[in-house]
Amino acid sequence: EISGSDSSNLKNESLVLDNFQNGFIDLIKCHDCECSKNLWLCLKENCYYVGCGQDSASNKHSSLHAMRSYHPLSINLTTKNVWCEQCSIRVILESNIPRVDFNSEKIGKFVLNGQNFNNSKQNGNSSNYVDDYDFINFLETENLNLDNSSGKSQIIAFFLVFDEELNSDSNKFNEIGQLGLDNLGNTCYMSSALQALSNCFIFTSFFLECSSYVNHVVNLNKSLQQSSISTPLSLKYMRLMKDLWQPPKRLNQKTNRIQKITTLAPVDFVNTVKLINPLFRGFQQNDSQEFLIYLMDQLHEELKRPVVIPQTSKSSVNEKDDTLTNAFDKDSGVSSSWNKSAQDDRDSESIDSYVTCDDDELTSDLSDNLDYSDADECFSNNKSQCKKSCKNSKDQVENIKEKPVYTSIISEIFEGKLISQVKCLECNNVSTTTESFLHLSIPIPSKEYLQMLQNKMNRDSDQEIQSSGWIGWFFDIMKGYVWSNPIQLTDCLSSFFSDDDLKDENMYSCEKCKKLTNGVKNSKILYLPEVLIIHLKRFRHDSMFSTGKINSYVSFPLDNLNMQPFVHLDCKNEITQYDLSSVICHYGGPEGGHYISYARNHFNEEWYEYDDSYCRQVESLTVQNSQGYVLFYKKKNIKTDGIKDNLREMISSRIEDNFGNSMLRPYYISKQWLHKLKYFGECGAIDNSDFICKHNLVNPKKWKIIDDLVISCTQDTWNFLLENFGLKYNRNTIDFKNECNYLYPCKLCQLNDEALKQRQLYEKEEFLRLQDKWNQEQHSSKSDQINVYAISKSWFKEWEKFVQLNECPMEHQIPGEINNHPICLPQKQKDKNRTKINQLNPKISNFKISEDMWKFLLGIYGGGPELMVSSGSKNLNGNRERIYNGKSNL
Repeated sequence: EISGSDSSNLKNESLVLDNFQNGFIDLIKCHDCECSKNLWLCLKENCYYVGCGQDSASNKHSSLHAMRSYHPLSINLTTKNVWCEQCSIRVILESNIPRVDFNSEKIGKFVLNGQNFNNSKQNGNSSNYVDDYDFINFLETENLNLDNSSGKSQIIAFFLVFDEELNSDSNKFNEIGQLGLDNLGNTCYMSSALQALSNCFIFTSFFLECSSYVNHVVNLNKSLQQSSISTPLSLKYMRLMKDLWQPPKRLNQKTNRIQKITTLAPVDFVNTVKLINPLFRGFQQNDSQEFLIYLMDQLHEELKRPVVIPQTSKSSVNEKDDTLTNAFDKDSGVSSSWNKSAQDDRDSESIDSYVTCDDDELTSDLSDNLDYSDADECFSNNKSQCKKSCKNSKDQVENIKEKPVYTSIISEIFEGKLISQVKCLECNNVSTTTESFLHLSIPIPSKEYLQMLQNKMNRDSDQEIQSSGWIGWFFDIMKGYVWSNPIQLTDCLSSFFSDDDLKDENMYSCEKCKKLTNGVKNSKILYLPEVLIIHLKRFRHDSMFSTGKINSYVSFPLDNLNMQPFVHLDCKNEITQYDLSSVICHYGGPEGGHYISYARNHFNEEWYEYDDSYCRQVESLTVQNSQGYVLFYKKKNIKTDGIKDNLREMISSRIEDNFGNSMLRPYYISKQWLHKLKYFGECGAIDNSDFICKHNLVNPKKWKIIDDLVISCTQDTWNFLLENFGLKYNRNTIDFKNECNYLYPCKLCQLNDEALKQRQLYEKEEFLRLQDKWNQEQHSSKSDQINVYAISKSWFKEWEKFVQLNECPMEHQIPGEINNHPICLPQKQKDKNRTKINQLNPKISNFKISEDMWKFLLGIYGGGPELMVSSGSKNLNGNRERIYNGKSNL
């Protein structure tokens, strides 16, 4: 805004800038392309980005930075002219309203030191220059600069995070996250779920700050699952989140002017959902909660990775890592698709966190970076080595065939654990089961049921109160008043977690009594997730063609939801309080209606209503009076906020002394774990397993993107974090330390990967050779002498997928022992001394292979039993099982 007002505080800025320019202008370069001509300095506090200008000889990085980060003001370091990219006009500092407040001397000091720091990094002197700039910049700033243009050059902002004036500058994010989503044909159910999930910023920030890792893992899983979908849903979701959380003032490509938008059309995302899942095709109304569970299930499948669990001490692994290892029942709020996903995971294999990237940009030949000469020397034209590898592989199959444990950003944020105990009332035996949940699906009890529950819980206390005379009379009056009020969310939770009598038609089958008995079932929460999703069961299905809706108002707290009464005694969570982040509401009947959502903005803490393309600010009372359907509660950051405050003080005390430099080697921390430290209420122990291998070096498959996966810090900062959070798996094994202060690709993993590739190729070629031999024998005079064997179709498909992978497979993908038991007829063996006869079950799918092919696979993988379905021209109904010692004659 330009006027004739005088700003005396800014009149002398040009004079200071003269000194700033004469001091070190020749040392500064564009932070992106190293250009040194026509440079513009961003005037946004806590940024001070330097980019090249708009002339024909430049790459216009300054303009790109201004548009994408919404930092419109910049000053030319040569002419000292100030330009506003948003208005496309020169700004006169002496006449500007509001005040442009910056300190040129401080700018010059920071830019110079930041430039020298970058030069030292590029010159390979990073071992002599260790600092916490990157660490503080990531931890203290909202990384919404989606062009990733600044990179390490933004470390110069480290000092400003301790400036008190920084907290008063909130205009940067005032309009972030306030865009609606166009209705593309009865898609309000989808829009409400997306807006509610989007405003769980602990989840959204992962896609904004760790996009390189997301691309890496998504393309890996796409390759392993051999998906035909051109673009996975998670990438479409990430693109949508980036669009939603950019400033609303965007560059119009047609007019080349910056304009404010109020809504987005999620066409690509909706089309991808309909392509993957036929349930959401067409224009019929769907349930928002069902779509939410499908979306989270699909994102988990595309973003999951195997977890490193040192095999030397599995018993001491953190209990939270046993993700997705138990069956989910319907009441725990997990859909059948998530259940199937978990079962598929349990049927897979894993030994560590090796990840293979499939992205063309990330999986280009690593020969320029990594030396495969040793691997080539070991395996080039040397099949004997491959045969030896295959020969010894049977002994390694059992180690490889470990039950996998998968994790993803979905499970890390939304997954909790329930523990259920059933007590037999006859023998007092207690059986315990543990199950995982993504959301708690709880019924809305009637007031009569709540009254009955309250009477049951307070039966003993009522007798004591009644004996106290007038106190009992007062209690009766207050109790009647309380139960005449609306149903509380805590009432629903109390009803859900109350004891359930198992009797009459629901009797308990006691494993100790070996009969149906009366029992009592009780459920509690064993692990509280970072985001607790509570689904209120408003829709009731009375019969096949009858559906009703419960319109009862349920009052829910906006802050301080206390889950302590519902956790188990063995629950290790220190924080049990939650604040509401968002809520999905449904208005209308069971056969139709409309979905909207309310959400608390992460930046200004105000509540907004999202009704398709409309977004407006509302009062908190409006949210409390809404008909909640799905509630999103975020765990309070009580513990991590206090630790981060202490960390700030420690680093601040060292900054004045040579900008906090250290001559010791740096420590590298996973950006994913720092994301947890930044946003989680309980971030857990330090975990670097997403980028280091079991030898404590960089996994070669991650080497190309290692700069996007780690943040460096000084030893003092590392020791502080280690003291407060500990190190995951640190006490589980001697070999795996889970810490890294040296970035270098692991040579051993490199050789192992190459050996696995050679084995993969050898098994495929040898099997095809034996198959050609069998085809020739079938057309020869010796065809009546050929023995034919049956092999499990499921196992063979697993092996076929392994040998046909284009990229180097992960080690846990190697098939386990051949398992032909599913294709055998079940038999009752009465005589134990009698030899067992295995017969092929004709109803179970199987493959027929030759004797040579059978012996080839059996020699490598072992297992059985052997099923010879024909001996020469004679078909066999059954045959004696032959025992092999697993050794190959190749």
